[in-house]
Amino acid sequence: MALTDALAFVTFTNVDTLPDGTERTSRSLVVTHYVDGTWRLAFAMPMIFRTVPLVVDVVPGSQADAAGLGPGIWILAYAGQPVTDVTQLIDAAKEHAGDPPDTQLVMEYMDGGEARAVALKPGQVGMVLSNCLLAAEGTVTVGLQDTHDAKHIARRMAEAVCAGDTEALLSDASPRGYVIVAMEAGGSLDIVGPAEATEHLDRFRREQLAPTRNLSTMRCTSVKALVNGNLALASAQFSFLTAQDRVTSGINFYVLAREQDEWRFVAMLPALGPVPADIGKLVPWDEAMPPLQDEE
Repeated sequence: MALTDALAFVTFTNVDTLPDGTERTSRSLVVTHYVDGTWRLAFAMPMIFRTVPLVVDVVPGSQADAAGLGPGIWILAYAGQPVTDVTQLIDAAKEHAGDPPDTQLVMEYMDGGEARAVALKPGQVGMVLSNCLLAAEGTVTVGLQDTHDAKHIARRMAEAVCAGDTEALLSDASPRGYVIVAMEAGGSLDIVGPAEATEHLDRFRREQLAPTRNLSTMRCTSVKALVNGNLALASAQFSFLTAQDRVTSGINFYVLAREQDEWRFVAMLPALGPVPADIGKLVPWDEAMPPLQDEE
C-alpha cells in the first residue's frame, strides 16, 4: 500500500507449520522508503495487524448490487481462494473471468460480524474496494471512544504536530535508538536519530507542509491504535485547508513501544496526502480504489 511516492507500507506473510501439523499464518508490517532509486527497509512490526479487502461502494445495476452487497463488508474468499487484500481478490476474479457464463463462483464475506456467502457469475462484479487494517490475533484495537496510554501519547503528539511544537513532540520520544522518518526536499526519505530529529522535523514542516497547506488550520480529527503487548501502531488523522483554501485531510502513523511501564514513540511516518488505509476504517483515496473488473 503506497502512501507517497517515497514511502510504502508492505505486508509480509509467514505460514508456519506447528509440531502438531497445523498451520499458523502471521503477518508483519514492513515500512520501506525510496532512496537513490531503490526501495529500502525502514523497519518492521511483526504480527500486529492483518489486512482485508473492504467494500467501499457498489455499482448500481451490477452483480454486487443485485446480490444486496453494500459498503462495509469484508471479503474473505472468492471461488474457494482466501483473499487478504484487494490485489488478491482482483487476481482471483480475473482468473475465473473466462469460466462458462453459468458458473457459480462463491464469494465469502463478513457483514456486521456475521459470516455469509453469495454466488456470483464470472466477469465484472461491480464493487469499489480498498484495503483495511484490522487487529491481528492477540492485538487490541483502541478505537475513537476508547482510552489507552498509547493512544494518549499519540494524541499528544498529534496536537504538537498541529501546533508546530517540535520540542513537545520529541518529549515523548524513546531515548533508545528511535528513528524519525522525514521527507527530504528532493522527495526522498531520511531516517534520523535523536540528535537530528529537531532539524529534520522543522525542515519537513517548513519545506514540505508550509508551501501547500495553511498550517494554522491544521486540526487532529481522530486518533486510533493497535496494541500488541509492548508494541503499538497509532494513526492520527488531520484536516486542514490547502493553500487554495480547499478542505483536505492527511494522516500520520506513530510506532510506540512501552519501556519501563511508559509508552514512548520510536518512529513517526508522515504522509503528504490521503492514504488508502487506516486502522480499522477506510480513508478514501479514489485513485486507489478502481471498480473490480476484468480486462477486455
